[in-house]
Amino acid sequence: MDTLDGRSIHGKNLTLSRSLRSSSKKIVDVIVENTRTEEEVYSFALPKTLIPVVKVGMRVFVPFGKGNKLKKGLVISIRDGDTKELKEVIGLVNPFRVIDEEGVKVLLEINKKYFIPVFKFIRILLPVGKGRSGKEIVKIIDEMWEKKLSPRERRKRELLYFIQENGGEISLDNIKKHFPSYMINDLIKRGILSKKIVLSTERKKLTKEEKGGKIKFKETEDILDTKEDKIILIKGYTCRERWKLYIDSIINSILRKRKIKLIFPERIDAVDFFKSLPEEIKNFGEILTGETSKSDRYRIYNRIEEKNLSFIVGTYFSLFLPLNEEKIIVDRVEYFSLLEDIIPNEFETIVLRYGELGNKKIIFGSFVPSLPTYYLSKKFKWKVISKTYKFPKIKLISNPHGILFTQSVERILKKNKKRKILLFLPRKGYFSFLYCSECGYVEKCPRCKIPLTYFKEKDRLVCKICGYEKEPFDTCPVCGGISMRFANPGTERVKDILSRRF
Repeated sequence: MDTLDGRSIHGKNLTLSRSLRSSSKKIVDVIVENTRTEEEVYSFALPKTLIPVVKVGMRVFVPFGKGNKLKKGLVISIRDGDTKELKEVIGLVNPFRVIDEEGVKVLLEINKKYFIPVFKFIRILLPVGKGRSGKEIVKIIDEMWEKKLSPRERRKRELLYFIQENGGEISLDNIKKHFPSYMINDLIKRGILSKKIVLSTERKKLTKEEKGGKIKFKETEDILDTKEDKIILIKGYTCRERWKLYIDSIINSILRKRKIKLIFPERIDAVDFFKSLPEEIKNFGEILTGETSKSDRYRIYNRIEEKNLSFIVGTYFSLFLPLNEEKIIVDRVEYFSLLEDIIPNEFETIVLRYGELGNKKIIFGSFVPSLPTYYLSKKFKWKVISKTYKFPKIKLISNPHGILFTQSVERILKKNKKRKILLFLPRKGYFSFLYCSECGYVEKCPRCKIPLTYFKEKDRLVCKICGYEKEPFDTCPVCGGISMRFANPGTERVKDILSRRF
């Protein structure tokens, strides 16, 4: 049997126990998590009870390998076929999709082109919490167990008495708090205990606020709502001016019962934009970043599944959410070049492919777009909404040694002490990154793979995208040298120097 991309499925997946054989006629193709080759596709039979529930983009529990170990996998396709020699899907990790069909197709294309495992993107782009719908239960199946245990096995007797006191079955997590795993596994092998998974497809009920209140606002002029243009580039508009356009687009989408995603390069941008929204609009949307808690993520996916969510604001985590939106707005797309360690391609290319597969309108917003984005707009004749400004005279000052304040800059500052001066430095924090001066190692975010920024007030290394934090350190984890140094001063350091000198 072959997979979707023509590669053969491992033979061990076809060696089945009788209890796992299936009589259903639906087959799901699954990429299994935490295996040696995560790009490999495996086929499983879909039980009749799960046929109306399972969809492409859901995560499922599957029996894997000779020992039928419980593994999580992502469903990438559902098809008809002969399922007699296939293992059955055990159940759902979550009762909702974590990614839509277009997102699955894009990830498979990236995997095929760059040989990057799909689950690398699932872990980074979709920070889904621990599955709430699957619970492992341990149950006593041999009532004559006392005769099988020797007098020396007192601890195992205590374990079984403990289960009996709880009605003959108990969750595996609860029993592991009191007894070791090897003891439980030994009793399972001897046929005294059995382990099963209890699954639920029930979803948490939504509150009135989460469902969205009555619409109290009126339709506004939306220059981004054009039927004939599928791709739009906004350039020359300041941040606040672009945000005003985005808010108008959100209002009109809510009134017309359409859905929209807004993607920002950094967590702080997404948070600030969501805070700027009128209160009556916020109930119709959600914000999803790397700092969003597991319970909040679950609520967001729940609202998407219940079709009670009109818009999502977030970082690149939100791109492949199964919102079924008609419009995607990507702000400051040039800053997504920071993700090249994760996605070896221009971010706008992935967004465009995703929009093409789902027939979605794509809007890129930037004050000064990057050269690749501007080139694409000219080549494919995108609609460009532009605004021109008259800039003042610009003087270039040579700074070959990278000095923060050259003599020329200091003279200008001293000469204009009583006047207002704007110093622009596009780097946040006190220093941009921490590196080893001996081997060149740079401390990066384990999820986003970008250098961590040092903030002096917090005395922490922080990821600008997902909010991950870590204490600074002196010893290099690679070469062991005590030579960690900070580099590239940011706005906090500029403020500190100015307060001391002037």
